[in-house]
Amino acid sequence: MAAVRGDPRDGGVRRLEWPRGWQGAAWAAVVYTGLTIAWTWPLATAMPRSLPWDMGDPVLNTWILRWTCEHLTALAAGHWSAWHEWWNPTFFHPAPLALAYSEHLVAQALLVLPVHLTTDNAILCYNVSLLSTYVLSALGAFLLARDLTGNTAAALLAGVLFGFTPYRIAQLSHLQVLSAQWMPFALYALRRHLQTGSRRSIVGFAASVVLQNLSCGYFLVYFFPFLALWTAGEVTARGRWRDRALLQRLAVAGAAIVALTTPFLMPYYRLRQIGFAARPLDEVRFYSADVTAYWTTYPTQWLWGSVLRASPGPENELFPGLVLIVLAGVSIALMVSGIITANRVPRSRGWRRRIAVVAGLAGLAAIVMTVQSLASGRRVWFSDIQRIRLSFVLTVLALAPVVLAAISASFRTAAVAALRRAETWLALGALSAVVFSFGPTIYSHRLPLIRRAPYLFCYLYVPGVDGLRVPARLAMIAVLFLSMLAACGIATIANRWRRAWIACVCLGILAVLEGLAAPVPLDRAIPVGRFVSPEGGLEPISAPPPVYTAVAALPGETVLIELPYGIVEWDLRAMYYTLAHRRPIINGYSGGMPDSYQVNVTALQDPLVHPDRTWNRLQSLPATHILVHEAAFPGREGLTITAWLRTQGAVEIGRFNRDVLLQLR
Repeated sequence: MAAVRGDPRDGGVRRLEWPRGWQGAAWAAVVYTGLTIAWTWPLATAMPRSLPWDMGDPVLNTWILRWTCEHLTALAAGHWSAWHEWWNPTFFHPAPLALAYSEHLVAQALLVLPVHLTTDNAILCYNVSLLSTYVLSALGAFLLARDLTGNTAAALLAGVLFGFTPYRIAQLSHLQVLSAQWMPFALYALRRHLQTGSRRSIVGFAASVVLQNLSCGYFLVYFFPFLALWTAGEVTARGRWRDRALLQRLAVAGAAIVALTTPFLMPYYRLRQIGFAARPLDEVRFYSADVTAYWTTYPTQWLWGSVLRASPGPENELFPGLVLIVLAGVSIALMVSGIITANRVPRSRGWRRRIAVVAGLAGLAAIVMTVQSLASGRRVWFSDIQRIRLSFVLTVLALAPVVLAAISASFRTAAVAALRRAETWLALGALSAVVFSFGPTIYSHRLPLIRRAPYLFCYLYVPGVDGLRVPARLAMIAVLFLSMLAACGIATIANRWRRAWIACVCLGILAVLEGLAAPVPLDRAIPVGRFVSPEGGLEPISAPPPVYTAVAALPGETVLIELPYGIVEWDLRAMYYTLAHRRPIINGYSGGMPDSYQVNVTALQDPLVHPDRTWNRLQSLPATHILVHEAAFPGREGLTITAWLRTQGAVEIGRFNRDVLLQLR
């Protein structure tokens, strides 16, 4: 794994060194692949036939990935009509642009296209794409951290911290959120271009950004301001704002990124134009991070799952790992200590006196506001902004550095030195991502702390933000910056302690164990209320259940509806098997729904409650055939529904165990 070299300074003693350059990156990829297999065990033993986690979003993304692979292949063959067909898939018929209700997963499809062409196995393609996000995320973080610090041991640890953060377990069913691997590659390629000026690096930068944009719509919007600030900071640090050639290359790269991304955004824009509304503000608040979310883990994680459960809830298990938090804190402490030592700040009594004055004023402001609230006769809690006016206190604290810079030359010198350090910008990036992940209103234990948070401005005025409902996913960007910050801290320690690589190995093992939740469940059923969950996993597209083979033999103008309707796991199975029979269906599931979907759910989910309403709704839909999964209904209810449909004039075409196919008209 590593090369053994002799060092004349060590008297010819042969010592172990990690290979450099791309050879070292290749070995790092091998290590990360092994960790990925262990972290997601036993998925590696069931790649062609089972989906990790549950039968919810993984089934949706399996369908999208297969659908996208097929249409990319058709487009490559020159069938340009495939573009329109791709955005108007077989589910939610006849709603237009149904693919745009969720992610299109183009970048993931490009990655697994060879697997699709050679195996024709949709489940295998999904699993390969999923596992690749771990390896590539860790590898991208490794390359970026190695370039930032020049220390291989710190870079290896940074790859573990980002690629195997505990947050990833909570997102294991969301392929698009796990697909954050192109962010570190983009930052790394940009740094390489500024250092070398090579064309390959600027092309790699543009390609990485485009791939990230086409991997996840959330990161397309959320990562852009961080990328812009990173670029500005790198150019500023090198004093190259007057380098016209560099600015022209960056402008060309930016134009290429926009040109390659825009076509994939237009269907989403058209969907908004025809009536798909913005995400309601209350929904965005619901999927925002609680302040305590960063101390909440997924319950099945080995180390912290039963300990750190501050605020369990959807998208709220954001704990990034204790190793990451501690190392990031150590990095900041080492940076501040170095700056103070270099600028001899402790010798300036006036500087310390001014800090004490500002801190005292801030504390006095907090006390005054608290006493004022107490005098009003109301209870005071830290989590209630209206009672202690925390926003005022935070404003005072935010203005404190400005005041210090105005009155203290020593502070200004230290601040300028800090702004020249990568740790400062990494810390600011992580802090910004955390603050914005709290959404439009900052909550603690679901009690409002700040009612108008910075994210609210973005929601109201930045295009595209109001189409995203989960601000908590900014946590992935925070983890990226924190892992780089941790690498800087470890590199600083390594410069002082020769055997720091031992600490890196130990911390890396602990970091892996922090997020470990093996064995990962496979094909886990999701709650379906009073209905019965489907048995087993999914059948291969090439060998679907017999009833879908019969559907495939129906005329091309067939439109299918399946009962039960509006039950997530059954609707997802109905979607998945459209890949086998290729007939449009009324059922569907995605990140958004057409207006007709809820109307259909109301009328069709319990057919026997209001049979006349159910039949009238069926008659109004373009469905020509109906498939009843009798096993999905409790007791003999499925048999009763089938008999009732016959009394309404439906004609039974075939019975396949407990799946009954009938013709409506």
